[in-house]
Order: sequence, then C-alpha cells, then structure tokens
Amino acid sequence: LHPHPALKAAAPLFILDAEEVGRYFAKPSLARVELLPSAIAAGGYVDNEGCGCWWLRGPGRTPEEAPLVGFDGSRGYYKPATYAHVALRPALWVAYATLVRG
Repeated sequence: LHPHPALKAAAPLFILDAEEVGRYFAKPSLARVELLPSAIAAGGYVDNEGCGCWWLRGPGRTPEEAPLVGFDGSRGYYKPATYAHVALRPALWVAYATLVRG
C-alpha cells in the first residue's frame, strides 16, 4: 500500500504541500505551470510566458494566508486565501499496475 493519505480519500485528487513540491520537482523551473485559457478567463494571472501561480496545501504565515508556488516555480510565497488570481494544480496518485498491463 502506498503511504500517501490521499489514497484513502474517496476522490484521489489532492493539492500538493510545499514539501511535496520539493520532492516531485527537481528544480523550481519544473514546477512552473502554463494556465489553461479557462483559468485565465476566470481571472488567473499569468506572466509574460503564460505561466501562473498555484495554491499549495498547508498553513500560511497567518490564519488568513495560504502558501503558493510563484510564477517562477519557487515555493515560499503567500497570499490571502481569498485571493482569486491563483490557480489550482491538482495532483493524482495512480497505481503503477493500472498503467502497465503485462
């Protein structure tokens, strides 16, 4: 069994925390995300390359803030949790056996 608690949830989608971003993305540039046109139309801000910020799971510096990954793919940024211009980047655990058929 995989130790990640998301596998016990009814829906396997979850949001990464700052530690997981560091574990799964070898360098910040790999954590950059190009926003979909629908996310931009909904108010997501993008840089001049079309990349946006995305929320992380976990506490902020204050109870009103939440952590996020910045335009450059770096962790350590915070915005008010009500800030509407940050995207979501859901994560999904998939069992290897479901991807490979022998």
